[in-house]
Amino acid sequence: MQFPITYKNGNYLVVIQEDGTKIRTSVDSCFIPRYPESIDLKITNWCDMNCPMCHEKSGKDGKHANLEEIASLTRNLPEGIEFAIGGGDPLSHPDIVEFICFLDSRGIIPNVTINSNHLSRYKNVIDNLIKHDKIKGIGVSYDIAIPLEAYWAANTYQNVVIHLILGIHTTKDLKEIFDNVSHAKVLILGYKKIGRGKDFYSPEVAKNILGWYYRIHEFFGYKSKVIAFDNLSIEQLNLKRFFNEKNWNGFYQGNDGQFTFYVDLVKREYAISSTSGVSYSIEQDNTFESMFQNIRRKI
Repeated sequence: MQFPITYKNGNYLVVIQEDGTKIRTSVDSCFIPRYPESIDLKITNWCDMNCPMCHEKSGKDGKHANLEEIASLTRNLPEGIEFAIGGGDPLSHPDIVEFICFLDSRGIIPNVTINSNHLSRYKNVIDNLIKHDKIKGIGVSYDIAIPLEAYWAANTYQNVVIHLILGIHTTKDLKEIFDNVSHAKVLILGYKKIGRGKDFYSPEVAKNILGWYYRIHEFFGYKSKVIAFDNLSIEQLNLKRFFNEKNWNGFYQGNDGQFTFYVDLVKREYAISSTSGVSYSIEQDNTFESMFQNIRRKI
């Protein structure tokens, strides 16, 4: 896969650069996509971590999705669409390597999120996928009990993004990552009050989120590190308060469902996001394109 990647999506062009920068251009006043630019794709609910805040309620009794129909689901998608592959523990899926290789052959950009506790377990798999340029991004869920694992991964692999969760992690964790990783890239995730996260939510979690709210601005431009946010964290931190309208429009990538959506291949459901209370069934004749267009009709 050669960068930059350019594809037409409805009434606009998308350009993706090698560092992940995405640029949209159109002669029209608004962007009307035909395809999702990225899909949050759950392929398993198996995981041995049993994290108390897990919004997916993943566990050792979790099931793997059947990936045999992926060719049918992805038909017509242009090269350059991104998949954020997660779980559960996505690298535990027995067909994960074949799945990623198929996506790469289709020009779809595969990214995978794993827990830092699993890095040593899957080191050989990750090394092989990176060596053959089959995977473009690795999200590492940060465990404060073993920070060196995340530091090692981010300092070893070029496209690692460390994930922090509001309320679970603190701004102290963010500073330590920035101070210990030479080219740190961090994604801040909002706290999800669903699944086990609903019961785990507490005054302490709320206090930690408030700490982020009042201190996040201290890390804008910190040591030239890269910091990004999902839509839920943008909402919980009210990040718009730091931007004028012009800068905000350049920074914000769109609401859930506008350019992205969520697919649970285990349950065979899809939704605007993983926190949405409304989901739709995947039918045999569906494609990711048709699912996305159905989502857009609902928002």
